[in-house]
Amino acid sequence: MATSITTQNATPLATPTKQANGSISHSPSSGTDLDRNTGSTNGPWDKKYILTLDGGGVRGLSTLLMIQNFMALCNTFEQSQGPLVESSFHPLPFQEGQGSTVNKMSTSAKFLPVHYFDYIAGTSTGELIAIMLSRLRMNTDDCIQGYEKLGKEVFGYSRNFSMRGPILFNRERYDHRKLEKVIKDVIERRHLKVDQVAEPMYPSSEDRCRTIVLAIRENSCSDAPYLFRTYEHKKSACNYLEELNPGPAQPIPIWKVARATTAAPTYFKPIQLECERFVDGGFGGFSNNPTSRTFAEVEQMHGKGTVALTLSIGTGRPTKVQPIAKHKSGFIRYILQLIKYTTATMTDSENTHERVKELLAAQGCPYERFNIDGGLGDINLGEWRIRGKENITLKKIRDQTCAYLDQSDVQAQMEKVAKIMVNNRIERAKTSKWNAVATGHRYHCPKRCDDERIFMRDTDLRDHLCEAHGFSSVPRDADQELKLAEAVDSGKISYTD
Repeated sequence: MATSITTQNATPLATPTKQANGSISHSPSSGTDLDRNTGSTNGPWDKKYILTLDGGGVRGLSTLLMIQNFMALCNTFEQSQGPLVESSFHPLPFQEGQGSTVNKMSTSAKFLPVHYFDYIAGTSTGELIAIMLSRLRMNTDDCIQGYEKLGKEVFGYSRNFSMRGPILFNRERYDHRKLEKVIKDVIERRHLKVDQVAEPMYPSSEDRCRTIVLAIRENSCSDAPYLFRTYEHKKSACNYLEELNPGPAQPIPIWKVARATTAAPTYFKPIQLECERFVDGGFGGFSNNPTSRTFAEVEQMHGKGTVALTLSIGTGRPTKVQPIAKHKSGFIRYILQLIKYTTATMTDSENTHERVKELLAAQGCPYERFNIDGGLGDINLGEWRIRGKENITLKKIRDQTCAYLDQSDVQAQMEKVAKIMVNNRIERAKTSKWNAVATGHRYHCPKRCDDERIFMRDTDLRDHLCEAHGFSSVPRDADQELKLAEAVDSGKISYTD
């Protein structure tokens, strides 16, 4: 799996413009299209960094533990640059809390995956992790806490008589309402209120880390793969693979996207979005491994040769293959086919990995995949075993993941990848775009003037206010300094939601 990895560089970010109605739209800055590789700018934004996450039900905890390890390594390498590097926001101050809240955080929690990747994609429960890490911009500690809560509230309460098939068994194994509640709770903890007035929508600023989740759109003729994107996908000339549902990002609530892409057959009831029904993308037209489709999507967005690194994380290779016997009973045959379907889905993750490895090697694109051998892949998607006060399932997942991470070759390869991620972040942090990407903030002049520019940094707006509106560049007293600071703050445009 070891691949020689080199970092290269991409196009400027889109510049938002303020409309007459006060809304913010996105248009290419300086006439350069963000989403088409029209020519290199030889900067650290040129090349794209991709993180893809397999589905795996409760085994997704292993995925989060591996990403947590990556963030710990990033912390180590960032600290080696100097003692002042306290978080992945650097050189900006940490933005995710204050006082005692920050003091209680682990060091790795101050380093966010969104600051190291341009795209994070997932299938099945991998998409739930992708939404938490990318769209909600959560740290790994909070994601692990939320994921364990999901396991307890959802997988901990399996229904009896819960197979889809004959009328007697015509319901799913788990209550979709509990899943919805956990998802909404996670969103609200990120101070995005899920209320009747304005639910937080899935689309987000295209400047920030982009989220892709994969689902299957069911219809009367045939099921079709479908991508839920946080950004607009324009038609591309890079057409070696079919473009899926191109167009603007659909204004769908975050929780509904999460529900649509975790609706695994027999596990959760499919969700209806307007006139269409969606189910888990890992059980059908997609592999449970989203890497191939995500790589194609990024090349369609930016052009061939624009990917610097593709990092793929699996949820364990299965060691047990269920034999499929012939039975006359339709119900028995249905159950066995379901077993075969589930086993094939996990096996297909590795088949996808082999195809991607061959494809990316031929193109010279760096690619790394981390996936655990042994019994992890044999843990059922919804397993939740308790012995006394101990959760046997979570212990097994943690133990196997820790043993994997302790392997010297695995750790060495992870360190290699983390160094590349850190080096690229450091270079990006030197540019004017970093403030908008890292924090979601840009600035416009709060005074009535003809200058409608969008300023990347607060210091840029500060300079403008001093030059065009009579503010003193060197305030004589605290009152003048306060007025200037208030003017800058009133010009802030936030993209956090």
